[in-house]
Amino acid sequence: EIWSFTGYANGVKTVAVDTSGNVYGGSVEIRKIGSNGAQIWSFTRHTNWVNSVAVDTSGNVYSGSADKTVRKIDSSGAEIWSFTGHTNSVYSVAVDTNGNVYSGSLDKTVRKISNNGTQIWEFTGHTGVVYAAAVDTCGNIYSGGNDNTVRKISSSGAEIWSFTGHTYAVSSVAVD
Repeated sequence: EIWSFTGYANGVKTVAVDTSGNVYGGSVEIRKIGSNGAQIWSFTRHTNWVNSVAVDTSGNVYSGSADKTVRKIDSSGAEIWSFTGHTNSVYSVAVDTNGNVYSGSLDKTVRKISNNGTQIWEFTGHTGVVYAAAVDTCGNIYSGGNDNTVRKISSSGAEIWSFTGHTYAVSSVAVD
């Protein structure tokens, strides 16, 4: 063990790491922890659990929460925008190289949100909770959900394929 951060009052549901080695942990709040294990800032504007965090190459942080929001936070911890288009808890966020954000939710949707916080499209092909989202270098989105599927969605929001070989919910996806 190199270091241990113990500043959370509640459990930690999600972590992400930026290119400088800073760690972002989501609980009821989001904390930015330096590569030495010391807290840099805490973001407390969510009103419920933070289920997912992602960081872009500029150090902006994106969060999805049980308060039904997706938020963009700058590298110093100030909120840039809050997206309120989901009708239920947001479980997953991912960000592409252009700063577009993809969110998966209990409302069974995947949404593409522009880098200024407006919705571009909504994908409604899942029949259950969307727990996971990832994006590749071409802008394709991969989502996994409670309907036991992994789906590949184009950058324009159209389903490319659906993999149905799982027998239980898909709670995580990654792209190489």
